[in-house]
Amino acid sequence: KIAENKVTKSLRVAEMETSLAATINSVGGASIPANYLDTQFAYINSSPVRKLIRKTPEWIYENYPNREAGTEKFFAREGGYFIFGAAGTEGRIMKGIYYAKPTAMASTINALFTAYPEVYLFAALSECEPFIGRDQRLPLWQAKYQEVLENANSQHKDEMFSGSDLTVTPG
Repeated sequence: KIAENKVTKSLRVAEMETSLAATINSVGGASIPANYLDTQFAYINSSPVRKLIRKTPEWIYENYPNREAGTEKFFAREGGYFIFGAAGTEGRIMKGIYYAKPTAMASTINALFTAYPEVYLFAALSECEPFIGRDQRLPLWQAKYQEVLENANSQHKDEMFSGSDLTVTPG
C-alpha cells in the first residue's frame, strides 16, 4: 500500500488518463470526480470552445470576488469542486482529460502495475527501511525508483507529441 501511494502521487502516464465531463451546477461550481488526481487540460464545451487556465482558489476569489456568472476563463480546485473565474454558468460542461487514481491493487492488478511493474518494485524497496532497518542498498533503490519513475513519465510526454511536426505556435 505504501508503494502504491508513492506511485500514485508521482506517476502521470497514459494509463491514468480519463475523460472529464463535469456539469456546472446552480452555484457555479462543478463536482470533481472521486478518482481525480490532476488535470491534464480542460475547456468549456461551448461555441466556440474555450480553454480553461488553471489558477489557485485564492487567485479566483481575488480576481472574481462577486462570484457572478459569466464567461469561464479560469478554474481552480476547491475541496470537492472545480470553481471558475468568472463563476460558472449553470448547465455548461467542463471537459478535458484528467489523471485518475488507479484501482487499488488490493482488489485487482491495475493497468499501471501491468505497464510499469518496475516503478512499483522500486517504490516498495525505497520505502522498506521501517521494516528491515537501515540497509546499505536503500540509496540504490531510491535512485532506481527515481530513474524508472522519470523514464515512465518521460516516455508518456514523448508519446504525447509523437507523430507531430515540430512547430512554433504563437501565444
